[in-house]
Amino acid sequence: MAELMQIRVNTAVPDNDPDNTVLPSQLSLPAVPRLTASRGLLPRDIVARENMVLVDRGEGPEEEPNEVLLNGYHYMEPTTDFIKLGTTETWQWINLTVDAHPMHPHLVTVQVVNRQQIDVEGYKTAWAAYLDSGRTLPKPDVNNFLIGDPILPAPEEMGYKDTVKSPPGYVTRTMAKFTLASTSLLDYDWRTRSFGKWVYHCHILEHEENDMMRPFVIVK
Repeated sequence: MAELMQIRVNTAVPDNDPDNTVLPSQLSLPAVPRLTASRGLLPRDIVARENMVLVDRGEGPEEEPNEVLLNGYHYMEPTTDFIKLGTTETWQWINLTVDAHPMHPHLVTVQVVNRQQIDVEGYKTAWAAYLDSGRTLPKPDVNNFLIGDPILPAPEEMGYKDTVKSPPGYVTRTMAKFTLASTSLLDYDWRTRSFGKWVYHCHILEHEENDMMRPFVIVK
């Protein structure tokens, strides 16, 4: 810790001690340097979509969500996100659900880049066709479904965040540099040239446990 604050209670203040306090309305916080994505790296899409089931509660069958998957995978399926150590990536959190989700990647803190509304029904149709093809069709490009201009982050989102709100019907873009914790060298596997496994997930427990969580691996 670089700085400490000492608070002395009921201590007399000398008359010649200047008052250097600044009113909150007059404070000017230092700007946080903005990250830049590593050259040649495309954004990484994280698509959140609900899977529905028919439920009959006595008034006829109705569709209800029974899980939210990220990129169409369950948590226990093999890892599909391999990230090169030291790179800075843009992640696009594409929310096709009706809820806002607090998305939390482990290992790194992120900067919010912007948010942009999307054509949810159009993207859902393209995403369903992509999954139904066994992922042989090209993955839908969210840039083909954008509505309006990007919305810049709020002032309180200009710093580093460990959890970011992903509103429904929007793509939320974040950026992070993937460095390692000091203990990660203990996890290095020379056979796979990887430094262990982390996860990203929704921070609503019911969603996380119902299968809105995926692993990622840092590789050399």
